[in-house]
Amino acid sequence: MPQYKKDQPCIDDCGRLVGPRGAKGRCQACNQRWRRRERKADPLPCSVKDCLGKVVSPGVNVCDMHRSRLRRYGDLGEPQSLIGPRGDGYIRKDGYRVIAGLPEHRIVMEQLLGRRLLRHENVHHVNGQRADNRTDGPLRNWRSGNLELWSNWQPPGQRVADKIGFAVDLLREYAPDLLAETKEMD
Repeated sequence: MPQYKKDQPCIDDCGRLVGPRGAKGRCQACNQRWRRRERKADPLPCSVKDCLGKVVSPGVNVCDMHRSRLRRYGDLGEPQSLIGPRGDGYIRKDGYRVIAGLPEHRIVMEQLLGRRLLRHENVHHVNGQRADNRTDGPLRNWRSGNLELWSNWQPPGQRVADKIGFAVDLLREYAPDLLAETKEMD
């Protein structure tokens, strides 16, 4: 009875039989290991424009980062990594950069204010790019670079007395110097 290629032992002496495809007399695991070793010895550049990664997985033409993105999200994405160096944070799926579990734009605004953000305060990205947390120095008119402080605080009632009280509280919180000027005028 003739012995088929698939019934022969692997030439790498791993103890397994060569599978139905029997590439070069190796079993599937040894053949994959051999191809990976061959690719790592002479890596090709990633086919994504401006990507500096090297192709190390056999049978693909993109680096591991882009191969992973394609598998997870169905898109190769940008050439640069979304994950910075260790401790630099990462970009969530909704586009915000996160550092140590906290959104970076809130951390930056708290540093600019010199205090923690209040419950009713939020940070707006002027250009709409959620990962763009650039500033250009101290806050001027509650804005620095691409970050702007917003508030959703409002009085519960509509009576004039309520609105005046709200306005005074708002001035105490954000512009106490203006409140002092009005007292001097009286």
